[in-house]
Amino acid sequence: MTRLARFYVCATALLLACALAPAFAAEAATRFVATTGSNAGPNTCLASGSPCKTITYALITQAVANDTISVAAGTYNPALGETFPLVIAVNLTLTGAGAPGTIIDAGGTNQVVQNNFATVTISGVTITGGDFAQGGGLSNFGTLTLTNSTVSGNTASCAATTLSCFAQGGGIYNNAGTLTLTNSTVSGNTASCSASGSGNGCRAEGGGLYLNSATTLANSTVTANTASCTTSAGASCSTGGGGTFSDGEGTSVLSLGATIVALQLAGADCDGDASTSNGFNLDSDTTCGLSGTGDQSGVVNPLLGPLQNNGGPTNTHALLTGSPAIDAVTSGCPPPATDQRGITRPQGPACDIGAYEVQTAAAGIPTLSEWAQIGMAALLVGGGLLALRRNRQLS
Repeated sequence: MTRLARFYVCATALLLACALAPAFAAEAATRFVATTGSNAGPNTCLASGSPCKTITYALITQAVANDTISVAAGTYNPALGETFPLVIAVNLTLTGAGAPGTIIDAGGTNQVVQNNFATVTISGVTITGGDFAQGGGLSNFGTLTLTNSTVSGNTASCAATTLSCFAQGGGIYNNAGTLTLTNSTVSGNTASCSASGSGNGCRAEGGGLYLNSATTLANSTVTANTASCTTSAGASCSTGGGGTFSDGEGTSVLSLGATIVALQLAGADCDGDASTSNGFNLDSDTTCGLSGTGDQSGVVNPLLGPLQNNGGPTNTHALLTGSPAIDAVTSGCPPPATDQRGITRPQGPACDIGAYEVQTAAAGIPTLSEWAQIGMAALLVGGGLLALRRNRQLS
């Protein structure tokens, strides 16, 4: 064999070995994002002291499979440079920070989050300001776990001027995926549609959640959502499910456990295919078909406070004094070990239904206001004794 022939044989073998060798994947890491960060450099987001500025940048240019994206407190919106929807296409974890909260706000420009066939965990964030026909807040086509989070103020909307349209999942749209919500709140979302012209029509389904595949809600709260429609000029419209709409084609796709689905602003708590109860749920209009252990169906007033900052990374609906959800989960809890705010479960003899656990005051330890009253009383007593002593000296 000539020298040239030997060269070609060796070169061919080397190329073949390279082709057959497994590619070395980038190592998974934690990527840091903060509103005070920078996308210049390019910044790899790997140093907590030099975070990237936007979630968009971290997802599109830096994230690899199995990364964790740690997002600091702040509002992440188009004004900051975010581009929506935030598309997740690799397996990863996205975690928000504590108070005052990590808010991902699309500002009405588009859907907020889209999971494209990945396995994703999202925690400690508020998803808001989304507007998209299928899943204003987020859509899931993979495996998504949402914990300690709030989905609020999102809209699924459409307008039918020719033929028909569907507005589905104001807060969440789960299509051919697997969705799990734990210690989370879905509140104040809307599915709405309009239709105009004879023969045209629209349908609005699932103000809070639209589901056509496996969905589990555990220790969560779904309330104050809306499904609505309007027509003009001979068109038609219909609605289904202010809270949840299950479209499993006759198969149950929604499982509820220790969850409140109540007091929707327009539309039923549950609609579509029947849900499956894992026990200790509460609805306000009997539409969720609750018949499991500890379920409470048709509770007209579950005594929920407004969606507000009750401590923790996201807004929650507090359980007011006398709520039938308090201490109602008499078995199987914990887990979870904490509520949406990070408060230990249980606080009383049993866990509370929903995402919020009512805190009990520590026995024998005065509150701050009580300490103030004690201090004021001490000052008054001390002042009185001093005045009495002076009077005696003068006399």
